[in-house]
Amino acid sequence: MMTGLRAYHRANSNTEANTIKAGIHENESDIESDDFAPSKNEKQCMNQPPVPKVLHDHAQKWTPNESAFSEDAYPASSSSSSPGPWQNHSLATPAPATFPVCHPQIPGFTIFIQLIENLNAMELTSIPYWFEANRFIDTLKQYGMDPLVESIFTTTLFKWFQLDGEIKKEWKNSIVHGAGLDRIVRELVAAIRKHPEKFGNKRKLDISYDLLRIGYSLKKPHIADIINECKYDNNDIVPLEEVMLFCKNNFSHYLVRAIRPDLKKKMINSAACWLGASNYPFTWPEYDLILLTKTLGDYICSDEFSSIGLETTIPEIFLNINISPNGRHPDGRLLTIHWLDAFHRVFGKRDENNEMFRAIVTRCATVLMGSNFETLSAKDWSCIIRACKRFSNVRAVGDLLFRLADHIPSRDPNVRDILLNFIALDSAGIYSTKLRNYVAGGLSYLASYNNLVICDCRALRHTNACYGVKTNELLDAVDIICNSDGFVDRSVHEICQDLTRSQSVTSQALSF
Repeated sequence: MMTGLRAYHRANSNTEANTIKAGIHENESDIESDDFAPSKNEKQCMNQPPVPKVLHDHAQKWTPNESAFSEDAYPASSSSSSPGPWQNHSLATPAPATFPVCHPQIPGFTIFIQLIENLNAMELTSIPYWFEANRFIDTLKQYGMDPLVESIFTTTLFKWFQLDGEIKKEWKNSIVHGAGLDRIVRELVAAIRKHPEKFGNKRKLDISYDLLRIGYSLKKPHIADIINECKYDNNDIVPLEEVMLFCKNNFSHYLVRAIRPDLKKKMINSAACWLGASNYPFTWPEYDLILLTKTLGDYICSDEFSSIGLETTIPEIFLNINISPNGRHPDGRLLTIHWLDAFHRVFGKRDENNEMFRAIVTRCATVLMGSNFETLSAKDWSCIIRACKRFSNVRAVGDLLFRLADHIPSRDPNVRDILLNFIALDSAGIYSTKLRNYVAGGLSYLASYNNLVICDCRALRHTNACYGVKTNELLDAVDIICNSDGFVDRSVHEICQDLTRSQSVTSQALSF
């Protein structure tokens, strides 16, 4: 089979390449023209402020959520706030040949159309597709048509989104992380660098976001490389839609560290300009403000960007707009919890007792008291406790934490998953007998059946295969239980006696 594919490769390559060559050499001047460049009108409209409702309509289509993201993987999604060419067609019909950039009008270009149609007709999960894609790339590079690699990228993404969910799981490593797509992306990055005039800044951000949506690895430099190719004039304000796209592309510390500092500052300055130019009462969609706050929080909390003023502008807006206790994010979580998480990124990393953060947490706690706790997930509990524990002395915040502490056991979570929250609530002065007894009973049950395993993971987080308990978390939890007249099985004490606290923790070891 492989011999036949190689023969197919060589035969088709020679015939079609010669035909393309004949057409291209007759019209070399056409290829050097600005057929791919944005029009003059498009350039003039770049800095025109979009209508908030249009931005809101885009935002509602955005579905990736942080809970599904690992450090180097993102979920595939069929929705995007940056619609690609594939979204204009029915899922039941094959993708036509699409050309995100204008193509030169040369006689040999009919062969290009035939090649893209042939590629589109092949199954993404078949070996010939990747042979054809690589041959196609080599032909484009040979004759200076590098920007049209984007058509191969677009076709591949369209086919990926048409696959069934189970097939995606089966083929993700070979397609998304395999050499085939990797080669396409590498050549696309090279084309963007070689022909920057052919790719606008928005298109670069769209491509980066599309790669995130399919789960392309962030440990590879390509997504950051594409974002870093965005160029803006010093005196221009970045269009709001591109600022929001930049925010959507910054959901990982891999990217935050890899983005050019001057590009970060440009985006933050532009965000401040757009917010400052808005009229009161503020009419932006709540969703967009959360996205802006959550993403830029990793930047604006640093001293480098503190002079811009977003750390006061956004909180002031939040404290003056209507917040719904039952409003939901597209990922299903309460918007108020996303607000807490967003502002924790801005203020939670600071040691000082910030009055603005106190006011934000108090308002969120008041709103959440009117929410349905049955819909809260384990991640929601962690977010609320993490953001609110510093201000547990405020009555509204303390009442929320007490209610949450009593609610957790009723959901019957795995005790290993709530030890950190149990310890955090205790440090905040929130004592729930119901929660303490649940944790104590869970630890005793695990120890009695030899299922209380100590975690050996060296990373900050557990690996997927680990079901152990962190040493320090176990010792702290037992300490809290014993000091509040609680009881754990003797076997739990025996396990604890053999443990030593990590050197990174200053609290003394327990003695029994």
